[in-house]
Amino acid sequence: MPVEARAYPRPLPNPEWLGKLTEEILDPDLPIVDPHHHLWDHPGSRYLLEELLADVNSGHNIVATVFIQCGSGYRTSGPEEMRPIGESEFVRAIAEESDRRGGKTKICAGIVSCACPMSMPCSKGRSPRLAAGFAASAISPRTIRRSSAHHPMYRRRG
Repeated sequence: MPVEARAYPRPLPNPEWLGKLTEEILDPDLPIVDPHHHLWDHPGSRYLLEELLADVNSGHNIVATVFIQCGSGYRTSGPEEMRPIGESEFVRAIAEESDRRGGKTKICAGIVSCACPMSMPCSKGRSPRLAAGFAASAISPRTIRRSSAHHPMYRRRG
């Protein structure tokens, strides 16, 4: 399914600035789970599997990562309320590619998906969008979140 390419609304990383400091790895055997990262492919900016692997293979013992929704890879067609499911599909494909390659780090061992309860009709306590989102991730979704500060219902008044 086609996914939406969205402009990156924040400043791009500055490799020169990032390269000014190299941290000493204090305990290279300590198992670490990266609990919050994003993946995106925006015009002029990308952070996908290659970039993530470069970070997790920098000397620390990163054993797993958790992807946090960031509005990347949404579906470009279908019902509006189902389009964020594309992000879970996008991330699942990256996690599966990482598994095929092998390596010490379980990339996207968990996924925190996007869900807006206001846009999800429920029937007997079950939301089709939530069910589709968890099925699309097929990895082990941990939870959902909604950035309420960006929801039109929560715009600042006055």
